[in-house]
Formats: sequence, C-alpha cells, structure tokens
Amino acid sequence: MTVPVDGSRELLLPRAASLMLWAAACHRGDIGPDDAAILALGARRTGMDAAGEDLFDWLTSLRRIPLPRLRLLLPRPGRIAGLVGPPAAITEAISAGQAVLVAAADLADHTLIPHERVELGIGPDGEPGPVVRWHRHPAPLGRSVLPADGTGREHLVHALRRAASSSLDWDLVPEEPIEDVRAPHGWAPALLPAYLEPTLVSQLILAARTMILVEDELVAGNPQAVTLAEKDLRRDMLEDMRDAAVAALIDSTDRAAAEAMLG
Repeated sequence: MTVPVDGSRELLLPRAASLMLWAAACHRGDIGPDDAAILALGARRTGMDAAGEDLFDWLTSLRRIPLPRLRLLLPRPGRIAGLVGPPAAITEAISAGQAVLVAAADLADHTLIPHERVELGIGPDGEPGPVVRWHRHPAPLGRSVLPADGTGREHLVHALRRAASSSLDWDLVPEEPIEDVRAPHGWAPALLPAYLEPTLVSQLILAARTMILVEDELVAGNPQAVTLAEKDLRRDMLEDMRDAAVAALIDSTDRAAAEAMLG
C-alpha cells in the first residue's frame, strides 16, 4: 500500500497531535493501523514501551466507538480546560503537557497521554533516542466534552500583529524551519498526512513554530530591555502569543482530524 505522506512536509509537533493526524488518516481508510502507528511516532527513530497502550490496538478500537471524536489537549498548571479526569489523568496530562481526548459524540470515552524518556541504543548507530509509553485513562461515566472555541487562529494573528506594531524587538520568524534540537520535551519531527489541505498545513506550521519560538524567548528573557516596564510588557506580549499559539494549534489539529474522520 502506498503510504499517503507528503515527504516535503515535516513539522515539529507534540506527539499527541501527530497521533491524532495519523489516526484520522487511518479512520478514513487512507492507511492501515500498522503503518499509522509507525508514522505517528514521527520522522526520526523512536522506541515504543511495550508496557503502555499498544497504538495498533488503540487505532483499531476507534472504529468500535460510535461517532468518534479526537481532541488535542495542551495543558499546563493553571490551564487545564478540556481535561475530564480521573484525577490521575489530569496530573499526568499536565506533567506531559499534552494528551488526546477521545469522545463518542459529545461524551468523553478516555484520555491517552504520551510519556517520553531517553534510552541508549535507539538511534540508527546505537546512540540515545526517545522511547514513548502511552497511558490510557477511562473517562468518568457521562462526562461531557466541552465544545471547541474555534477562534485560536484569529487570536494568534491578532497577537502577532500586536507584537509587530509594538516598539519592542522580536526574534520570531515562524516562516523558517526550526531545528530538531530545539523541540520541546514530548515533541518530535512529524510527517504530515497528504490529506491535509494547504491552508490547514499553514495554520499548523504557524501555531507550532510560534509556540516553540515564544517559549524560547520566555526562557531567554530580553537582555536589551532597559526598564522594568519594558520587561513586563515584553513578557505579557509573549505570554499572550503563547496562549494564542496553543489555542491555534489545538483548533487546527482538531479541525484536521474531524474533517478527515467525518469525511
């Protein structure tokens, strides 16, 4: 079977987002669950922890869920919207910074969370590489899924325009590729399925790269800032861009998966 990948499209993404995109490709019949499970791991060699959820079994189980829906969650402390529990799942999702929420129509079914560690012997020449274990947590019975806001891209564009019109200097160029070594923990170079329309690809690129660049800026600070007010303004604008980029990445990934699975 020809694997429906556009080799020219590779993007650093959270592992949960990559899994969602390939799960949708599998659900619509573009690819089998065995290939989808491999491609969801990304474009670089990655080990799978056999003690976790088997992705082949998980992908096939989606067909037994009535009206399955996938939602990307990118929580952090104080920002846990969309998490449905149980408490262990919420704690793990915050620690991982990401999760996939699976729902049957509007009722939550379970949460799938990736945990990544580094081990020796994973790379092609025996060098250290990532190993991923997926944890599955059944959702509390009858828990509803919050409707998607759907305005993430608009918020991101507004935040970027606000930053560009300010008097502050920025080192943010989301149009340029980002090196793999700058990937946040739990992110990986993802191959994008060929079913993605160019508009959605552009939205994924803008949101994902902005998230990485803004986080780097928040960590580095601004040595050129002279006054405390300037430093505070810069941090406020960076946090605004980060929140908007998170929302945009969630919206774009959710929309791509939904359109593929419903189409």
